[in-house]
Amino acid sequence: MSFIEAALRANLEIFELLHVKGLEDSHHHSFDIGAGGDHSAGIDLEAEQIFIKYLLPFGEILSEESGVIPSPNLQARIILDPIDGSDNLLSHLPYYGTSIAYFENDVCTKAIITNLANGDVFIKDEKGLRHSKIGENNSVAVVCNPFSKVGIFERSYCSKHAHIKLQNAKIKYRSPGAFALSLAYAHDV
Repeated sequence: MSFIEAALRANLEIFELLHVKGLEDSHHHSFDIGAGGDHSAGIDLEAEQIFIKYLLPFGEILSEESGVIPSPNLQARIILDPIDGSDNLLSHLPYYGTSIAYFENDVCTKAIITNLANGDVFIKDEKGLRHSKIGENNSVAVVCNPFSKVGIFERSYCSKHAHIKLQNAKIKYRSPGAFALSLAYAHDV
């Protein structure tokens, strides 16, 4: 099994957990502050365990939740956000997913961002940037949307000046709160 296949299987298992089994009370529990600086929710930690099961054979994992998870395979490093936008997920706002980057010799050679709310999957590797759906084997090249009417401005709440400039320029924007997903959709907005 390739790294991409393993990552897709992990995403499918998490997707089914959320859409078939559904959220449980334990998924809402707040735990200590994770390596990324935010409190880890139960769903973050459960998703992380699923990714560890599939991805640890491929290399050391640096997770937003637990930090470094050593692997016997020192050839690669995997950067993981098990649930990107977990506050959105736990608030039933359908904009949340996962993000995975695979590094060889300090160079990112593969990446997968998945929207767990709608099943969109974005894969970047030697074949370029492609779009697919969870559980499907086919993918299409990503192209830019020349007709977009809005932009995504993540963490806009942190800026005191950009909001005014964007309003004055009559630029519409959204701040949906799942940074990696917003990057994946950048070609559309």
